[in-house]
Amino acid sequence: MPRQSHATKLKKAKATITGADAAQIERMEKELAELQATQSKQLEALQAQSGLEEWRKISAVKEKMLKEIEKISTLPGNTAISAPNWFEFVDPENKKRKSLSEDADWIKEQLKGKSADQKNKILAAMRDAAEEQRVVVWTRFSKTKKRKTVAKKKTATAKKATPTPSAAITSNRKIS
Repeated sequence: MPRQSHATKLKKAKATITGADAAQIERMEKELAELQATQSKQLEALQAQSGLEEWRKISAVKEKMLKEIEKISTLPGNTAISAPNWFEFVDPENKKRKSLSEDADWIKEQLKGKSADQKNKILAAMRDAAEEQRVVVWTRFSKTKKRKTVAKKKTATAKKATPTPSAAITSNRKIS
């Protein structure tokens, strides 16, 4: 005899039950479904609570940071946040490698096995490369920021109402 699924067994059992008992079972199944739906919603809400608390903390820190940035910068807060990160060292052979400190793995690798004099020369070359690269990075950021500002101004002026050509037509009739 082939195995029957749980649903098939349940259907057969319901078929053998009298009308009054079947109605009670149906009512109990509906209650069970409602309880499961409620439980699912409560579980989702509980899981969201931890995320909501984290979101609240992030927003608080973000507000403090924006206030501090506004104290020291002429840039709007959101623009200042999008500014590139400051760096003290740049790999002269690979300008994409940037670091704020000597603790970066790629710097440690380059200094490995070198004498103190050689290390100082390498670090000086990295600082010089960083000085040049900072100008390039900031100039690129500033130009992008200006382009976005100009684009916003253009769209704002384009949205202003302009008189229609028919409104600008004047009459040649003489008024006496």
